[in-house]
Amino acid sequence: MQSDRIPTLAAVLQTIKSGDQDSTYDIIDRVLVSSNDASKVDTLNKLLVTSGHHRHQEVAFELQQLGLDSTIPYVKQALDMGFDHLEYTASEDGTIAKWYSHLLSSIGSKSAIELIREYSDSTNNEVAKEMLYRLKRIT
Repeated sequence: MQSDRIPTLAAVLQTIKSGDQDSTYDIIDRVLVSSNDASKVDTLNKLLVTSGHHRHQEVAFELQQLGLDSTIPYVKQALDMGFDHLEYTASEDGTIAKWYSHLLSSIGSKSAIELIREYSDSTNNEVAKEMLYRLKRIT
């Protein structure tokens, strides 16, 4: 019988590293449906910037629902990484930037809005366009 407890971050990362996408989906599902606690938030924040899994959009959405300032540095890191590791989504850069702009606007803090403002000047035109749009919607 499988435990209802949230998997440890180490277990999640090891599963991703194994390359077994079915097991990766299963373990990330367990994180997504777990109760909201610091361990869940830490794991989701790390998953946002970890390549090798195909659940980035769901992770971003869950973090958006939580709306915590602790996610802001991870969003910055994700934006700084570029989107090559997200090719599996077949999404344009602007679409991916939209995930992050919604996440940041849901957080809504001064720091989150400052990060939107910072990326509204991105050299990636699609990222800049999305962030500028979001900035206009929230200010």
